[in-house]
Amino acid sequence: MNVLLLLLLTVVSEYKIVKTSIYNPTEAQCDADPTTTASGAVISEEHLRKGKIRYVSLSRDLLKRYKFGTYLIVKSSNAYYNGKWKIVDTMNKRFKNKIDFLQHLKDKNKPPKTVKIYGQRTIASSNR
Repeated sequence: MNVLLLLLLTVVSEYKIVKTSIYNPTEAQCDADPTTTASGAVISEEHLRKGKIRYVSLSRDLLKRYKFGTYLIVKSSNAYYNGKWKIVDTMNKRFKNKIDFLQHLKDKNKPPKTVKIYGQRTIASSNR
């Protein structure tokens, strides 16, 4: 009897130290449709307010290394920002080496000046 064994491994890459900022889904900070991101993801204000979504925007230089729809692991001195964040948006081209955390307008958390980010990717392996 032949059994196919498929193993999925999540690999975390080496970290990179980046500058931080926050943004809110408003026309003043985004564009005429602030709840639709550059990747096409739609922001639910209710889910954002309840903390059910954790989205980030990256500077364009970082988007060459990390792709839309993938997750970053963030490590910082503020526990609120630690953990998995999904890449869904991009920043103005004037920004470099920067991550922008999406937050609800009522969220008063402030990120540290810099954080460590770790990329994630899944590798499939089989016994064949």
